[in-house]
Amino acid sequence: MPRKIIADDPRRLRCVLRRCGLARVGSLMPDKDPILLAGLWAILPDPVRAAIVGALVALIRVMYDGSEPSIVRRLLECALCGAIALCVASGAQALGITGDIATFAGGAIGLVGADTVRAWAKRIAERRIRDIES
Repeated sequence: MPRKIIADDPRRLRCVLRRCGLARVGSLMPDKDPILLAGLWAILPDPVRAAIVGALVALIRVMYDGSEPSIVRRLLECALCGAIALCVASGAQALGITGDIATFAGGAIGLVGADTVRAWAKRIAERRIRDIES
């Protein structure tokens, strides 16, 4: 299992940020500390991270597509994708799947959207019911 970033060790966080090319962010905003944001992200549980990634990707997708005309519909789409991602990530965690996969699943759910996920779930449920009945 890969080692996680520990929020209590700022030297390790700075090293990771420097390797990712994010160390320059602090020089552009001397009053802001990127270590704080990286530390907050590191201490979040994996399902919560997946929900945040799913909601943000969904927001970017609906803004780019223009598929949802009103701001309320856009926010509802983001909330739905975040909630679905939270459920999937919690289920993955219960099955022993690592948190990185859960975050990836959250982003994928946000990318395809709540309607597509609902259609997939409905198709799978109908197929299972047909298999049980026959």
